[in-house]
Amino acid sequence: MNPTIRRAAITVALVVAIPGLARAQSYEATLSDSQVLLTDASPSRAQLTSCQPMKGERVSVLETKMNIDGMTGLNAARVLVLEGECKGARGWVGLARLEKASPKGG
Repeated sequence: MNPTIRRAAITVALVVAIPGLARAQSYEATLSDSQVLLTDASPSRAQLTSCQPMKGERVSVLETKMNIDGMTGLNAARVLVLEGECKGARGWVGLARLEKASPKGG
C-alpha cells in the first residue's frame, strides 16, 4: 500500500475511533441556576466571573471537560452567554447546571 494512502487511512481510523474529535459539535443550552459562571474550569483556580447570567438564560457550549483535575464526576463546559446583561461573557459552568436545548447545524 502507498505510504501516503496508509497514513491517511490510519488518520481516518483514529479520528473515527476517538469520540468528539471527528466533529466538535457546539450546542445551545439554558442555565438551570444563577451564580454559576466561573473564570476557570479547575476547582483550585475557579472564581465567579464579574458578570453572572441569570437562571434560564441561553448559552452556547463551546467545549466540555470531563473529570477535571482527575476528579471523577467533575464535569464542566466552556460557554458563551447569548443573552441578558452578561451577553458575550465567556466562562465555565458545571454540566449539571445546563439544560441542553438544541444542536447547531443538525
